[in-house]
Amino acid sequence: MNFKIFFPSHFRIGDKYAEVLSEGLKSVKGLQKIELANNRISSIGADHILSKLTNQTEVLNLSGNNIGKIGCDHLCSIITLKHSK
Repeated sequence: MNFKIFFPSHFRIGDKYAEVLSEGLKSVKGLQKIELANNRISSIGADHILSKLTNQTEVLNLSGNNIGKIGCDHLCSIITLKHSK
C-alpha cells in the first residue's frame, strides 16, 4: 500500500511533535511522501523523522523550516547513508 501524509503549511509543528510523529512512522509501511513545509522544525526534529523513514519514502518536504546549513548538511549525510545500504 502507498500512503501520503500531508500537513498544512504554517501548522507550527515543532521538534517535539516531529519526535512524536517519527515514532508513529515506524509502523507505517509504504510511505511515499511527507509534506511538512513551513513549520517550526529544526534539524533536531528533522533528524527524528529521517531516522524512522525507510527507503520507500520518495519525498520529504521540509522547506520553510529552521533547519539551517549545518542541519541540512547533516540530513544529506543521513540520506546518503540510507541509500548506500
